[in-house]
Amino acid sequence: MARPLDDTKILGTIVHQPIHFKKWAIFCLEKDVAHGEYLNDRFYELSEQRRFDIYVDYGDIVELSNKSGIEAFKDAIDDYYLAYVCGKDANGRQLTKPRKTKDLYFFLIIMPDSIKQEHLYTALKNKINTDSPVISQFVSSKTIQKYNDRIYINILRQINAKLGGDLWRLNFGSEISKKTMLVGIDVCHKGKQSIIGFCATYDEHMCKYYTQASPQG
Repeated sequence: MARPLDDTKILGTIVHQPIHFKKWAIFCLEKDVAHGEYLNDRFYELSEQRRFDIYVDYGDIVELSNKSGIEAFKDAIDDYYLAYVCGKDANGRQLTKPRKTKDLYFFLIIMPDSIKQEHLYTALKNKINTDSPVISQFVSSKTIQKYNDRIYINILRQINAKLGGDLWRLNFGSEISKKTMLVGIDVCHKGKQSIIGFCATYDEHMCKYYTQASPQG
């Protein structure tokens, strides 16, 4: 008899390439600080309890006024990025590019109910990808308030994958060379301009991939 997924240990055991979360920050409104602290605690505790070997250190919490809008979030991300991800050189001059380190930063943004979430997500995702290039994860405050460890484990696994750690791998037959590249190309026709999507694997397990989307014509 098959067991429900919740009764298995699949989510908590299978991570082929765990990443240690040492450098990260939570951005949230003042009213969501308690949720951020709870998420910090659960991430740490789950990483200690589970066998998936992902170690999560405590992240910084960047608190914004409850009246803050999208621009305030952008400013907070900018300030933190420059101060902690880039830092200063030996002469005290502000650097504008990330310091070379083995530890990868990521930002977790708790999306409040007071701001339209799709607008906040689009604006901050574009901001981070363009001006503060670090890995980012967005979580709504309602999701955190479900107090469901399975959700938190899934978030950890998503971040692990974004940081370059394989969650799972397929076993291919000997007839498939380890130098095989899997390529996918598709086009979306919407409006006046078509968009071409391209994806190609670049590792022997076909788990890591390069992607690009470009307007046609």
